[in-house]
This record gives sequence, structure tokens and C-alpha cells, in this order.
Amino acid sequence: MKVDQFSNRSSVSIRRLKLLNSPLTIVITLSLLLTFVVLSTQLWDRFQVAKDMQNFYWMARYQDSELFDVDYLREKELVEFNLGGKPFIVYPISLGYGLLYYAASFVVNHIWFSKFLILLLLPLCLIYLFKIAQIAGSQLSGICLSLIFTFFMLASYQSVSIGSGLQRGFIIPLLIVFLYYLARKHFVRAAVTIFVSGLIYWPIFPLTVLTFSLSLIKPHPKYKFAIDFDVRKIAPFLVSVILSLGVLIWGLTVNSNLVIPRDTAVTQDPMLSAEGSTPLFISFPWLGRAGVFDSGIDIVNFIVLAIFAGLILKLSGRQSLRRVPVAGWYLLLSGWIMFIASFITFVGFSSSILYQPSRYTRAVLFLVMILFVGLNWPDFLQKFPAWFRKKQLQIIFFFVSLGFSLSLAYFVFPSRLLLVPLIWFLFIIGAGFVTLLGGSSWYWLRHNSTTSRMAGLLLITIVTLLTGFYYINNLGLKFINPSQAERNIYEFAATLPKNAILAGDPIVMSGIPLFSERSVLFRDLHPNVNSNSIIFIPEYFEAQYAQSPQVILDFCQKYKVTHLVLNMTQFDPNFIAGQEFFYEPWNSEIIEKLDQMPLTKFMLPTVPPIYSSEPYRIIECTPTTFDGIR
Repeated sequence: MKVDQFSNRSSVSIRRLKLLNSPLTIVITLSLLLTFVVLSTQLWDRFQVAKDMQNFYWMARYQDSELFDVDYLREKELVEFNLGGKPFIVYPISLGYGLLYYAASFVVNHIWFSKFLILLLLPLCLIYLFKIAQIAGSQLSGICLSLIFTFFMLASYQSVSIGSGLQRGFIIPLLIVFLYYLARKHFVRAAVTIFVSGLIYWPIFPLTVLTFSLSLIKPHPKYKFAIDFDVRKIAPFLVSVILSLGVLIWGLTVNSNLVIPRDTAVTQDPMLSAEGSTPLFISFPWLGRAGVFDSGIDIVNFIVLAIFAGLILKLSGRQSLRRVPVAGWYLLLSGWIMFIASFITFVGFSSSILYQPSRYTRAVLFLVMILFVGLNWPDFLQKFPAWFRKKQLQIIFFFVSLGFSLSLAYFVFPSRLLLVPLIWFLFIIGAGFVTLLGGSSWYWLRHNSTTSRMAGLLLITIVTLLTGFYYINNLGLKFINPSQAERNIYEFAATLPKNAILAGDPIVMSGIPLFSERSVLFRDLHPNVNSNSIIFIPEYFEAQYAQSPQVILDFCQKYKVTHLVLNMTQFDPNFIAGQEFFYEPWNSEIIEKLDQMPLTKFMLPTVPPIYSSEPYRIIECTPTTFDGIR
């Protein structure tokens, strides 16, 4: 008996030792270490969050149901139930996302949970990427794929980053899990992933449904196709789709603004213009709400990956395409189908029922390109040195010519400053290129008999780390970082009564609900969430520049505003002369109202504040405040 117990303990210890020394464990450890280093400042700073996290201020109600009794921003998007005598808030359009944060609220505040969520999602992604690589039968593929994924994920913008804490941060992890189960023909688990995707971020739902549907098509010779009606595949798929549709239809019913077409065509909507808060196109057709990508940062990552993908295709041919699971190519096709469908409904019919087009391409293109490059990287490692030696003269000639042409253009053309963004663009692409090549140096140096191997590896490691951090720092997830004056005002606003409603400087207003847990009338972030904002935003600026206290008091009484937050720089004559008060269409309305007023001797700067920290002041909007200065 003792021998058996010793044997069992010994086998457990061996398994633990193998787990600790496994490539997956090492890669996860390295990836988390890199994440901590890159995000060290933001992880421990409560005020640094992904910008759109400010939309989820209402999650503070999970820990204090008395907050936001009056909510001008998101009240219509939430549903409240009475659960055991306590209010229970759900977010129908993203039911699973809200429930996840609700469960976390028993342990940690929602702001901190959003920050550390990446430490849960990144290992999940790496585990399943390793599993996908195992399909190709190469452990080295798993290592390469995981490290390349970590690098580009840390260098990704809010649109696809898993570090944002937002719903869209789940799109990459869920698609990775889904692709693995579909590639392995685990159809029940793939169907469960479809359901979970619909609960958390509903644009993933049509992507997964289409991809699963395409996997049921069996091609035959002479361009004929048949559908696989295997009940083991169809049954879980249909159950998942039906359940998901039930939840999604309920969510869309609550958020009817996504279903009902806009009164104004999106191509003519001032809110979607260049002067609006969310431009339809920044650069057609690539950037913008209706573009393939949301931002230029996403394009930089895509170009770096596309360069390597082109090299891999050149070196390995069609074999490189076969290393990506077929489900990955189905997903890519689904992304383009949904992009076209969303573009038609959004631009053609002015409806957001399928969300914005970029939601379907930015993450799918990124993920499929990562899979292609990562799974083919071991083959690339073997073939690239010989190809480079063969082509090195042409490569050197290309870069010398490019540098000479840019230098000549910079010194010859009068509009030389226009070349600066292009030069930076090429430089940052080069940084990404050097980082990936430098990260592979260990493999090449190991197969090189040079005596200076260790010195070369040390030098290349330093260069790789420096260029890699430069690349990530320039392209990675950007967190808002309030100034010290803004942080002070957030902390003071948190001491105001829970039923306080503030109005004022739009940028400061965006942070008060999240950081101070107090209601605001409007804000800079997504100002159109309340249809009444078309009216009360211009009215606020009319009150801000009023000469009569009655105009100010009438405004506060009309919208139940208890406090005004003033940015004193907005009373500067130069600011007023610039006439850039807010986004369109509000700015034109504000200018029209102010044109009817003498913009001198403003009332509010003369009112004693209850808080002052340059350039901000907080004023209590009550008749008592204005006694003696009427």
C-alpha cells in the first residue's frame, strides 16, 4: 500500500514537472511577463482605462444600487429586475458581458476587473492557439504562433485588443476557441461557443453562424455542392442558433435605435461627417465606421503581417495555405460576407441592425493573418536564410533606392512636411518587421557555427526588445490618462450626494460617471445616446455664456442639474472666437444661439465655486448660489 502511494505521488510530481517545463507553460509565462511590462503603468492606475470603458459606468450599480437614480446616458439600454428584494440590472444587447462583470463585482470593482481581464483572456488564447498548432503536428508552430500573437495583440488598438476590458475584447478569444472546436469537429462545443459569442458580443454571432454553415457544405467535382445533414452537427447548431436569436432579438428590442433606420441618411448625417463625433469614413474605403478598419493602427499591423504572408507564400507555395485550418478560411469568407451585408444596411438603408461594417473585418483579417503567419513560421525559419542570401543584393538595392528617393523628395519638394507621416509610416512598419526577424534570431544562430554566437544573440536580443517596445508603444492600446486637475475634480465629484447631476465641460463629463459615480447630463463620448441631447447641449452653452442668473437657473431646473463644472479656458476670447464648442450638428446650433448674445461679462465666472482647481471650477446650481450677485 505504501509503495502504491509513493508511486502515485511520484507520478503526480512527474506530471507537474512536465507541466512546468512544457513549451506552453513557458510561452504563457513569457507572454504574461511581457504584458505586465508593457501595461505596468496602466494596470495599477485606476484612472487609465480604455476610452470606451467610460460607457460602462453603470456597472457601479452592481455594488451600490442607489447610484444613477437619474441616468441621461444609458438608462434606456438597461433592464432592471427585482431579485430577492434587491435590484438586478442586465444589459440585454450584451447579456453575457454584463453578467460576467456582475459575477466579478462580488470580488472586485468593475474598473479593476476590466484592467486585469487580459490576464485571463491571454492564457486562454495561447492554450487554444497551441491546440490549433497541434493539428499541424508541430510544437514549434505552437510556440511561434503564440509569441507572434502576443506581440501583435499588445500592439493592437482598442478595436481588437484583448486588453481593453470591452465586449469587443472577447471577439478574438471566442473566435480562436470556435475555430479550434470546428477544426477538430467538436460540433457540440462549437455550437456552445456560438451561443456564448451571441451573449457577449453579438457581431460575433453571424460570423460564427456563417462559418459553421459553410463547414456543412461538402464540395464535389465539377463545382457541385452538397450539404451535410448529419444530425450530430445540425442539431447542436440549430439549438444554439435558436437560443441565441431569442436573446439577441430581446436585446435589439430594448435597443430599438439599432433596428430602426435613422431619420437622416448616414451619408448626410452631420454626426458621421468629418466634424462629427464618429466619422463614417476617415479614408475611404479603409478607415472609418463603414471602412474595412477602424484606425490606421490596425492597417499598420495588417501590412506587417501581409509582408511576411507574401514572403511565406513565395517560399512555401500552396502548402502554406493548407497549414491554416479550413475553418479559418471559412471565417475569412464569412467576415467579407458580413462586411458587405453590414455596409449595405448601414450605408444603403441607414440602419445599424448589423452594426458598423468594420466590426466584421478588422478582427477577422487580423486573426486569419496571424494564423497564416504563425503556423507557417517554422517553415519560414528554415527557408528564409537561403532566400535572403540569394536576394540580398536586390533587397539592399530596394532599401537604398527607397531611402534615396524619400531623402530627395524631402529636400526638393516644397511640401516636404507632408512626407513626414509617410516616413514615420514606413519606419514603424520596418520596426515591426525587424522585431519579428530579431525574435527568430535564436533559431538561426543555433544553426550557425560562428564563434560569436552568444555576442550576436545578445546584441540582436537588445535590438529586438527596443524595436519591439517602440512598435508596441506607438501602436498599442491607448488608455485615457486624465491630467492631475481632472483627477482632482473626479475625486471631489465623488463626494457629492449620490443624486447629484452635473453638466459642464464635455471632456470632464465623460469621466465623471465612471470615476466619480455621479450622473451627468451629456458628455464628449457618444453624445447622441440621448435623443434629447440635440436640444439640451446647445442650451447648456447658452447658459454657460449667459449674463443673467435666471437663464442658468432655468436650465438647471429644467434638466434637474445640481452642479455645473466649468473649464475657465472656455471663457477666453480666443476660444470663443474659434467657434469650436462641440461636435456637429450641435456646434452650428451653439454658434447660432451665441450669435444672439453679447459675449462679454459672463455671469458664471463671478459665482463663488464650491471647488476650484485650475482650470476647473464646480458651482452649485441653486438660487442661493446667485444671491447677492444678481
